Formats: sequence, structure tokens, C-alpha cells
Amino acid sequence: MPTPRETILAALHARLSALPVTTLRGEVLPERVPAGGLLILRDGEPGEPEVTLSPLAYHYQHRAEIEAVVQGGDREGAFDALIASIGAALAADRTLGGLCDWAESEAPRPIDLAVEGAASLKAAVITVVLHYAVGDPLADAAPPPAPTPDWPDNTVALWLIFGQSNAEGYAPWRQDPAKADPAQAVAFLSAAERAVHPWWRLSSRGAGATAG
Repeated sequence: MPTPRETILAALHARLSALPVTTLRGEVLPERVPAGGLLILRDGEPGEPEVTLSPLAYHYQHRAEIEAVVQGGDREGAFDALIASIGAALAADRTLGGLCDWAESEAPRPIDLAVEGAASLKAAVITVVLHYAVGDPLADAAPPPAPTPDWPDNTVALWLIFGQSNAEGYAPWRQDPAKADPAQAVAFLSAAERAVHPWWRLSSRGAGATAG
């Protein structure tokens, strides 16, 4: 069974192969560039992962490389069209069919190469950053999903009201109304609890309430 890394790279190669241009993977540059241009996908480097625990997962920003080459008379126009087609192919499906978290390219740095006895080449290396996670650097499967915590229904409300209050007892509704909705959060509190908590008294619904 292929690893997630290989599966993602194969999916990227398949997406590039759908373009009207010759697409190779891991091959040397041929002596003659096809008329429509040439793409060569290099596996690149996974880099150092960011590690998270519970469950254990290694989060990579894998830097694959695409060598884009055109040759012929209208090199500028052909190269521009080729680069645009790569960008459109990636933008059409940033997760490569759900295999990775995100795929994005960096800007190319084109160069012109003179070829003795033939038309010059215009080429660039395009880095594609593939974001994905695995359960082990050599694993053949993605990390297991984190277990869903068995929290009571009022956990979020109590966290908003008590856990996010500052030292003076004022909750973030007063500091930033976009952070919470006191009208929904206080639904779990009794009338007596609403009266004694500063957040409720400072909210629009609790304005003028006093501790009883």
C-alpha cells in the first residue's frame, strides 16, 4: 500500500498530466523539448515536520518541484500559458481529491538557456508546497482522528462565561461583542446565577440587573 506521501505526489502528477503538455516524473531532461512544452515533477523535500500529540501526528509542508520548459519561437507566450495552466490546475482542487490538506505553488523564476544549434529554452522551477499529516514519518496511513470529547451540553457556555472572564470578572462580551453571545450562553444559568455574574449584568439583556 503506498504511503500518503506517494499517493499525494502521484495525484499531483496525474493532475499535471491532464494538461495539454508532456508531463514526466523524476526523469532527466530529454534532448528535445516537445512542441507544447514539458513538465517534470520532482519529489522534492518533505522538510522537518511539526509534531502534535494525542493523537501523534507529523504535519509536513512538503516542497515538491515542477520543472517547466518550453522551446521555440514564441517562448514568452508559450511559457506564460504553461505557467497559467499549472496555476489553474492547482486552484481547481487544492486538496488533490481530499488527499492533502492544501496545495499551493510559489512564483516561478524563469531563465533563458541558449542551446547550440537549436532554439533557446525558457525554463523555471516551480515549487509546490503540499500540506499533509501522517501518523509516522514512514507510515502508510494518515494519523487517526482525535477522539470526540464527551462534554456536557453546557460546557461551551460555562467556558465562555467563566473561563474567558478577566481578573475583574468582565467577560469578553464587554471587551469584544463578536467573541460570544451572552443571550445564548446564559441560557444554562439560573436566574440567581445570572444576577450575580458581572457579564450578565453588563449584557444588553441583563442591563440594570443587580445582584440578589
